[in-house]
Amino acid sequence: GGALGSVGLSPQPTAGGNVGLGLRYGSFALYGEGRIDLPVSIELGAGVVRTSLLLGTLLPCLQWRHFGACVSLSVGALQVDGRLAFGRRDTSLVAKAGVRLQYEWMPFRHLGLLIHAEVDAVPTRVTVFADDLSIWSTSPVAANGGLGIIGVF
Repeated sequence: GGALGSVGLSPQPTAGGNVGLGLRYGSFALYGEGRIDLPVSIELGAGVVRTSLLLGTLLPCLQWRHFGACVSLSVGALQVDGRLAFGRRDTSLVAKAGVRLQYEWMPFRHLGLLIHAEVDAVPTRVTVFADDLSIWSTSPVAANGGLGIIGVF
């Protein structure tokens, strides 16, 4: 598991966390990951709109020494909570696909650090409205980077 920062799927850059499991055979690896981003608020004159994100990701990767290149396939939910006079809570599907580059630093035999950077295309655009006005939309491109602990057994 680890910490990450991301842009493109929230109204402003946000932090979050992820946890995952994986299998390796030679230079091939397959990881599964769960991610949650911290809620982000948009202040409006009439109240606040808050967004939060949950994602599941599948990562088939090629490994070479400490370096890895992965295809990232994610699906999840963007939840929007309108704290306005006529606000409501709604959840929308979010899907993204892209490329992740990663580096593993293994100072101990079974324990190390994983650093990653990822860029994704986001075909599922979500637009948030308040009083029939568009106040924010997801970007067609999202990115994240993170640092985490890795255990290899």
